[in-house]
Amino acid sequence: MGPMTLITVHILDVGQGSCAVILAGDRVSVIDGGTTRAARERTDPVAWLRGRGITAIHDLILTHLHRDHAQGLLALAREFPVGRAFLPYPRLTPPRRPARAYGEVDADVDSPAGQYQLITEYRDLLSLLEEAGTPVSGLGFSAEDNPVLWGEGAAVLERVYPLPGDRPVTPALVDALPLAQSEERILSVLDELSETTNAESAVFILRLPGEPAVVFAGDHSGPGSAWERIGARTDLAGAIWVLPHHGRPDGPPPAFYRARSPRALIASLAASRAAECGSYWEDLAEDTGCEVMTTAQPRPRVAWRGGGLEVRVDAATG
Repeated sequence: MGPMTLITVHILDVGQGSCAVILAGDRVSVIDGGTTRAARERTDPVAWLRGRGITAIHDLILTHLHRDHAQGLLALAREFPVGRAFLPYPRLTPPRRPARAYGEVDADVDSPAGQYQLITEYRDLLSLLEEAGTPVSGLGFSAEDNPVLWGEGAAVLERVYPLPGDRPVTPALVDALPLAQSEERILSVLDELSETTNAESAVFILRLPGEPAVVFAGDHSGPGSAWERIGARTDLAGAIWVLPHHGRPDGPPPAFYRARSPRALIASLAASRAAECGSYWEDLAEDTGCEVMTTAQPRPRVAWRGGGLEVRVDAATG
């Protein structure tokens, strides 16, 4: 990539979910894929990429194991060759199907059926990547996981959580899935994994000299999240934030952002969920001077445009 190449970041409106596409020269990186579950208005990442003449994905990245982030990656991997995948669990074996997972088709992730279906979809994603010969790297659950995903010219995409020493608990829950025997134990492990995975969501930062960093915060939120640790280990000053957990109030308090003077705040969520965040967003705006831009807004917006970086908040296309 030449020094004048513009890096563009697109935060797609996938309804209730998250999907970010980084275009760095010829390199295409996708962080989370949204969900393929029906929504009145949403952008289909497969159609979006095809509409721009993109024929391959270099980096397929998942922050954590929730359906509104993971399900769409399976659809992308079915349609595009993938150069590399960065997934939290390079291996996963589902338990036997619990009785309460029968009968519902494409269930909500918070239900027992939805939690089980997510696990099988993730297993299918791993199998598809293995069949295609796509290398799969982990996300900080072992000392061998490199935090730098790629460097293109002066730009770097790196992981800042988890890193070795962070001691996440979800890998042990994933390992416990195939060992669970009773219906009660299977449902308990599935539910605990679903409840815990947000707090251990991976966090990535795109850095380019002379431009604000872009923080892709996944759903890193709630009890057990590590924002103070992340803020102490890496420079977050003046960044553009794709807010954790769709901008919900269980993310860091407004004072956390105020101390780091953000350039822009972006929430990826369905319009129907925006009301529950209203007072928190007002506090964020008052403390930081940044309004919260959302993918649910009716028109695309540019969150940042510099000499080498553009960040766009895209509206639904269908």
